[in-house]
Amino acid sequence: MQYKIPQDVQLEDKIIGPITMKQLGICAIGGTIDYGLYMSLSKTYYWEVWILPVAFIALLTIAIAFIKIINLTFTKFVLLLVEYNVKPKKRFWVKGEGIIYPSLIQPTNKDKEKIENKINKKIKKDKTNLDSINKISKILDSYSKK
Repeated sequence: MQYKIPQDVQLEDKIIGPITMKQLGICAIGGTIDYGLYMSLSKTYYWEVWILPVAFIALLTIAIAFIKIINLTFTKFVLLLVEYNVKPKKRFWVKGEGIIYPSLIQPTNKDKEKIENKINKKIKKDKTNLDSINKISKILDSYSKK
């Protein structure tokens, strides 16, 4: 039995024609806001007044849902444009400045004391083992001489 393996995983699935689920959701939310604005303004104002805000919301919704600039969505493009305009254009490198992060690996003072205690205990244990080995070797040497 053969299974279909998806080839382009990053491509969004089309729900209705060429419209993806994300685009459909954006259009639904924008359309709801636009319809609510239309209903509230059309009761009290002439069409010359309510057409501008309704058209602006509709165009913004369509732009957010469908427009891609340089393979970037409209919202991502606008956010990158804002970031470009807000950040400084020239950057200066100054030696020695910067944020110094304390290492998470470096032991604290309590850890250092614990490590030193462990090392001292190990040294004492090794010395006692060496002493006992020396005693055993002397006993064996003295036994072989007799």
